[in-house]
Amino acid sequence: MRTVCLSLIVILGLGIASQAGVVFEFESRDYNPVTSPLQTVLMAADGANFAMEIESDQYGPGGRLIYRGGSQEVYVVDYRTETYFVINLQTLQTLSSQIQHTVDQAGQLTPQNPAEGQATMQQLITAQPPATQPPTIAVVDTGEQTRVNGYPCVRHEVRRDGVKIRDVWITDWGNVDGGWEIAAIFTAMAQFVQNINQSLPAGSSNSFENNIFSSLKDINGFPVASRDYMPDGNTKIETTLRGTTLHPLSPATFLPPSGYRQQSFLAP
Repeated sequence: MRTVCLSLIVILGLGIASQAGVVFEFESRDYNPVTSPLQTVLMAADGANFAMEIESDQYGPGGRLIYRGGSQEVYVVDYRTETYFVINLQTLQTLSSQIQHTVDQAGQLTPQNPAEGQATMQQLITAQPPATQPPTIAVVDTGEQTRVNGYPCVRHEVRRDGVKIRDVWITDWGNVDGGWEIAAIFTAMAQFVQNINQSLPAGSSNSFENNIFSSLKDINGFPVASRDYMPDGNTKIETTLRGTTLHPLSPATFLPPSGYRQQSFLAP
């Protein structure tokens, strides 16, 4: 299932609606490696639960990402294979232990220079050079004011080790219908992502560190729009809020579809 930023959302109207939630409609465009068609993206929130989905396209069916705050779990659903797996701190800690055990074994196999063997294995596992220290993610309020689709916003820069990786245009929670309802969920998800980073070995959590949710704890407001950048400075992904509605949601919105098979997150 392909990687997306701020875009994996929810299928609405599943079963008989028994809850009231809020639905946020975004438009998203991916410029990497080539410009993709503009996609409509929905985010749904209800209580402590959140869901995202991306529409299917020429690459095949999309998927759904579900965050369940009560159980502190993330469900990743793949429509193509009709499967899903669950991420929680227990599975991540188990994975971390397995990786560290492999790295330690590599050191034992190179008694002449165990540190070099461990570093080599770490690089093979994470596909990244051995990290000397975790990257620093900083959110900078530029003070630059503008309006995005009618919302008054202030531009913030997200920097990774001093290099800008994202612009985010923020409006006050109260300016967006349903903004206060999702504020607590965004905060909880940001903490969850931070816990993920802390539970994984150094260098293996870049996808989580670069995710927009990892910086939400440092942003006091609703992200109306975001623009992610590639290492060369060109735009990678753009996402813009188009509107929100209060919408009856089924409990099934925040669960994998019926009949889907659970896979182990730790399976080889």
